[in-house]
Amino acid sequence: MDQARNFRIEEIGNDKWDEKKYNDLKEARANCDKIYSELKSVRATISNNQTEMYRLNKILHKQPQPADNINKEVISDEDIKSLAKGEIAV
Repeated sequence: MDQARNFRIEEIGNDKWDEKKYNDLKEARANCDKIYSELKSVRATISNNQTEMYRLNKILHKQPQPADNINKEVISDEDIKSLAKGEIAV
């Protein structure tokens, strides 16, 4: 963001923009967007993994699970039954 601010300050009095600075600014914004997208993806992965760890912990300790926290896409029903019986070690 500092690059954008500095670019605007320098270009206020000029009739034409400095193409090199403008391209540097575009590149910085593209990098920022890429990093934000990766961060958003990592946060989603962490959230899904935390949910799955919570669920597996409930299974290991034979505690009831809240119905809204069940995510059947991550682990199959057969694996859940095997885990509950102790056939699968975590």
